[in-house]
Amino acid sequence: MSVQGDDLAALQLALARLVAEVQEGSAQTVTAYTAMLETSVKRHASQPRTRLRPRGASIEGPRLLTGSYVASINRNVDRGVGIVTGGVGSADVRAMPLEFGNRTTGALDYPHFGPAMDEIEPRFTAAMAAVPIVAAHKTRGGGRGFIARLFGRRGA
Repeated sequence: MSVQGDDLAALQLALARLVAEVQEGSAQTVTAYTAMLETSVKRHASQPRTRLRPRGASIEGPRLLTGSYVASINRNVDRGVGIVTGGVGSADVRAMPLEFGNRTTGALDYPHFGPAMDEIEPRFTAAMAAVPIVAAHKTRGGGRGFIARLFGRRGA
């Protein structure tokens, strides 16, 4: 298939529309699921801890994480040229020891980021797969003849 003149302009326009559609769909999905992840992390962090301290451990750890720590958990969504990233984190110095424990002091781990990721990841993956162009590309057979299908042509 050769593309000339008006076909080339139409192809450029169609590809520009597809790129915009993918970028907007991806941005909306990343933004929404970053907010869901933040909510899930805060929910996990706010649950009471009932785990017993192991023999010999000197520090049991918090029963409930509240106040400034939970408030320090926040989200950030960055939109760059052609890329959107989202993240959830905390700048609080307690975040890492709470998530992973502390062998030096014997403090137990109280994971809240990990369980939240486990909860959100499958739904985020499915939502990204449903972004219009990704879903269309998967259902229409992928790359072979993709450009021809943009114009509704058969046999490419």
